[in-house]
Formats: sequence, structure tokens, C-alpha cells
Amino acid sequence: MKLFFLLVVTLVSHTLTYTQSTQETTHDWVKYSRIFIIDGYFYPLCPTIEFDAEKLAATMADMHVNVVRMGTAGVCGWMIPGTEFKVSPDLGNRDLLQECITACKPRGIKVVAYMSTGHKLKTEDMKPEWAQKMTPAGEIPITWSMGSKTSPVCWNTSYRQAFYDYVKLVVSTYDIDGIYFDRWREAYFWQGDKKVCYCDGCRNGFKAYSGKELPYRIKASEYTSEDLQTIALYQKWLYEVLAEEIFAETRRIVKSHKDIPLIYNINTPREILRQHPVILKGSDGFLYERGRSIIERAEGVSLATAHGLAVWPYVGTYDPFPRIPHFKYELGQEIYTSVAFGGSPILFHSYFFAEHPESRGIVKDAFGVFEKNERFIRGFTSDNFCAVVYNEEDPPGHASKGGLWELNGRLSSLGSFYACLNNHIQTT
Repeated sequence: MKLFFLLVVTLVSHTLTYTQSTQETTHDWVKYSRIFIIDGYFYPLCPTIEFDAEKLAATMADMHVNVVRMGTAGVCGWMIPGTEFKVSPDLGNRDLLQECITACKPRGIKVVAYMSTGHKLKTEDMKPEWAQKMTPAGEIPITWSMGSKTSPVCWNTSYRQAFYDYVKLVVSTYDIDGIYFDRWREAYFWQGDKKVCYCDGCRNGFKAYSGKELPYRIKASEYTSEDLQTIALYQKWLYEVLAEEIFAETRRIVKSHKDIPLIYNINTPREILRQHPVILKGSDGFLYERGRSIIERAEGVSLATAHGLAVWPYVGTYDPFPRIPHFKYELGQEIYTSVAFGGSPILFHSYFFAEHPESRGIVKDAFGVFEKNERFIRGFTSDNFCAVVYNEEDPPGHASKGGLWELNGRLSSLGSFYACLNNHIQTT
């Protein structure tokens, strides 16, 4: 227990040596949040709705949570009425987003609406014209998720307008404090070896962009080098359309109604390197899905905050089966580390605590520390003193396997970061 306390003091001491940031966002609260998730892909919204907004809000107030990311959609259907998408079969007359707002706002808890952004849909519920077409003949791919057949969508169909209408409805109707977008990524969940869609929108749009036809071969081995170059150009075009047209228009719709922050799923720190500038500059923060080890968590959060970006790293595991260590001191260490390096901890299996108050202690205590000392944390960031390059590439002849671990550029840069921290050299 003394060692655990020493870790906490060491990390918080790192925080208190910060100086004022020069890149504060318009919505500073995004950087200093303690967040619960109610997700549309798992309990208590899927496979059946077992959600009690009042119970959740009371739990969050008890555990010093100040933000909830509330699902409006998932594989099991939409949780709000009035969109082109089919609602959950057991929704009835309920509006779960409004229930959440009604329960949380009086307690001072901000509500961020989750928007299903290009996510796969139940095949039986989806309009066929929205789907990715794997072949010129119009084959729609089907995979299994949460016990249902699902299919990916294509932005270059009428799905795009349905999504715009969905965003407009949420931002204009509900008293939300922010929007979380699932992922701004081209070919999201697409199937097929080459991740190509042969819908009319893709074929005609790409032809207008490049003057080329989309190639299709039955066997992957039959694609020529010219075919592969054309497909690479098509993927580049897809991402440009996603960023410069779809994201830009979505942001315009939101900001025309409310000046609220936009947050999205960047997945891992390395994804910072491939983000389109329009998406990166037009967003107010993003989420890391996996924090990995404590030192990788510190490094990854630091990478974001060094760029002046707000980041919400998951604490605890991200899967349907919570593991015991994440609900003991490891979970607390992940929270303290995330905050010490400038991140806002976000818990995936949040509703668990509404049903099991005896398990709240670790999270409640950690969140309580940061709520009590928020005035010391807000508005501060690391000194510009020592930087370590976040490396993903291996110099020629450097990487090797053997022994207890691999030797590579990723491990070397992580080791450099750790060496600085271990010697009390402030670094990002």
C-alpha cells in the first residue's frame, strides 16, 4: 500500500510542476473530465435495454464523475426516436438520451452524446442502398456481431444524408454538452481483401476524381501493379472525402446550432501520425481505446498533450469481460497516471458500479482526489524541457528478436521515455 501511495504522489507531483499551456482549447472541461460510458453495443443497452438513468446519475455523483458519454445508437438499434435508423425493439416510448440528461444535469454532470459514425448496422434493419458493395454486382458483406448479422455502410450513398439528419436532430433537440463520434475513418468495418466499395457513389465519384475505373478481380493474385496503384489512389480519395466533405459538413451542422466540443475515437497514439489536418484541427479531443502498460499509457497521453490535444484514455479493460485486477489497485494506477500526464480517464464498464456499490472504492477515491484538487490541475501542462521522439519505424539492421523481448524502434523510444522519468527528468 505504501508503494501504491508513493506512485500516486510521484505522478501528482509531476502534474504540479506544470506551467500554463499555450494551446488551451475553447472547451477546457474536455481536458479535465472524469468520464463514464453507457455504450450502445453492450449492457445495459444491448441486447436488451436495462438502463436506469436515475440510478446511473446517483452513482456518478457518489463517485465524483463529472461527464457521461451516453449512447444514442448501437448494433441493437437506436435509443432515440425520430431518425431514419430503426430503434431498439424494446425502446417503446422511451428516449434514453433525454432520460440521461434529465437525471444528470441537476447533479452538475455533463452529457456527451455518442454518435454512430459510419459504424456497421444490423443487416435486416439497414436500407440496402446504404451498404458497402463488395463486387460490381452489388454483393453486400455480412458479419456477426452481438448475435446479429451486420453489414458495413458506405458514406458515398444516401447514408450520408441520413447521418447529417441524425446529427442535426441530436444537436438541435437535446441539451447536450458535447458530441463523441465513433471513428472518422474511411472504409470502417469494410470487408474484402482490398477494402473497396463498388456502389454508384464510389465508382462515379472516383471516376470524376481520377479519370479511372475501379478495378475488380475475382482472385487477389490477379490484381496487377497498376490495379493496386489505382486502389491506393481510391483509398486516398475516400479519406479526403471523409475529411474535407463529410467531417467538415458535420462540424458545420453542429456549430451552426451549438458551440460544443467534438471528440472522436483515434484508437491508439500512433494514429495521430495519420490524421487528416481537417479532422485533427476541427476536433476538440479524442479517445484512446487501449492504454497497454502503465509506461505506455504515460507516453501515449503525453504524446497527445504535447500537441496541445485533449485525450480520453480508457482505464480498465475494453472487452465484455472485466478482469479482477482492473478493479483493484491497477485500475487506480491507470487513473492516476492518465491524469498526471494530462489525460481525462474514461471507464468503459461504468454501469457495473451502479449495480455493485461495494466495488466503487478505487475509482471513487481516485476521482475524489482530482475533484478536490481540480484547481491545481486545470490549465496546466508540461514544461518544454526534454522531448523523446515517438517512434514507429525500425532503422535498417536495428530490429531483432530473441531473449525475453524484441529489440526495435518502438521499444527503444519507450525506453528513452522511461529513462527520463526514472531519473526525474521532466519529459514529453
